[in-house]
Amino acid sequence: ILGNLDKTNGKEVRRFHAAQQWQDLKTSIDTWGPTHPYTCLVYRLNNIDPDDAYSSVQYYKGAAFLWHLEQNIVGSESKFDEFLRSYISKFERKILNTDDFIQYFQSYFPQAPSVDWQSWLYTPGMPPITHDFSTQLEEQCRELAAQESCITKEQMNMLSAKQIAYLLNLLLNQQSKITYDYIKQLDANCDMSKYSNCEICFRWYQLCIRFKYEKPLDNIFKFLEIIGRMKFVKPLYTEFKSSWPEMMPRVQTFFDEHKKYMNLITVKQIEIRLNNQN
Repeated sequence: ILGNLDKTNGKEVRRFHAAQQWQDLKTSIDTWGPTHPYTCLVYRLNNIDPDDAYSSVQYYKGAAFLWHLEQNIVGSESKFDEFLRSYISKFERKILNTDDFIQYFQSYFPQAPSVDWQSWLYTPGMPPITHDFSTQLEEQCRELAAQESCITKEQMNMLSAKQIAYLLNLLLNQQSKITYDYIKQLDANCDMSKYSNCEICFRWYQLCIRFKYEKPLDNIFKFLEIIGRMKFVKPLYTEFKSSWPEMMPRVQTFFDEHKKYMNLITVKQIEIRLNNQN
């Protein structure tokens, strides 16, 4: 759908969104650990509270799997779109499971190459295949993340909001280069506090917590107070727990004071993270 919205740039924008989801998948799996069963695309919930297992892994990993089926197995975007329409039409208003999807896919594409269902569906960690999402939009971000000097205001202003969020994700995933001084200089150059986009703020605050950059702390706690989405708040509390133990008394007090205003599932997820002794 996204690729068809813009006949000129739609395909590139779609690939760039897929690249961002791939980075988000890496971050989500790092939160659980690469061998954790909850990082499987399909996992058993026998005697497990579904709220405890909930995460964004399945959304991003599922999107990567559909991309793999379209690009590498079917090899045609239009044919895969036809399959999706047929699949939705056949199973609308019905209860179905993973085997139903597998059987329907195999019957619809009987001549397609075999799919490694076991690795994609039932094996924890990152997918067995790394996709190439290279686009000009993505390459521009990678070049900035890899340069020796800190990103400048002029360079940042050339990026869209989606690109800035992706760039910050790249920085999160290359810790060897990033230091406290780099984060401080990036803020001085680009005035990161000016951004109100949640996707940008979330990743910027993760970086700040990870490298114990104190300046935006008040903004971080304000963000935790007014933003209720588990996607944003759980990783930030988790980052405090793993990266900034000296800040945990303040974090715990803040959480205890504000949890009565939060979604109960989100509260439970955060409590699990804060009480984890590992």
